[in-house]
Amino acid sequence: MRHTGTRGDILRQLLQEHPDVATALENSKRIPGQIAPHQAAALYVLAGQYNRRGAHVLEIGTFHGYSASIIAQAAPLAEIVTLNPSAKEATLAIKNLAPWPNVTVGTAASWDYMEGYRSPRLDMIFVDGDHKHIWRDMPWWAWVEEGGLMLFHDYSPRLCRPVYAAVGRLGEMLGREPDVLVMDDDGLGMAGFYRQPED
Repeated sequence: MRHTGTRGDILRQLLQEHPDVATALENSKRIPGQIAPHQAAALYVLAGQYNRRGAHVLEIGTFHGYSASIIAQAAPLAEIVTLNPSAKEATLAIKNLAPWPNVTVGTAASWDYMEGYRSPRLDMIFVDGDHKHIWRDMPWWAWVEEGGLMLFHDYSPRLCRPVYAAVGRLGEMLGREPDVLVMDDDGLGMAGFYRQPED
């Protein structure tokens, strides 16, 4: 997936290509969110690739559950874990995500959660946590299944340099540009990599 342009143009194109996106956005609009509608639409389409039994998705950082609800609607057959180290925010996320029983909310930073993590391998990871410490999220790449996606929110050379730098370093390690890029004309977007056999 590669989309650039205004937020409205990106959203319109995604809605045209994937009409079911509109229902998901409507179902989640009551939940406070920190991702824009065009980004939520892209997230829905990308997560939908993993709508199958036995698929596992990890979201690092959910705030009150908006982005997790988008993923859950796109992949209702997948098992989804979303993390928020704030007990107050996690409590609200649990309440907001009640309509989607395939989501489990964990109250932990990703690096603390990783310490006890043993399985399963992950089909998708959506990184939208503590951007100042994103380098501590990066070891999760080792848990991505072949064909799986690690997707980063707030990818911007100007507005969020830590994420931009971390994605750049991962790209250098892999020897390629991001496989997924959704960038609006404000210079803020999402970027991600699919795990290839040679990775």
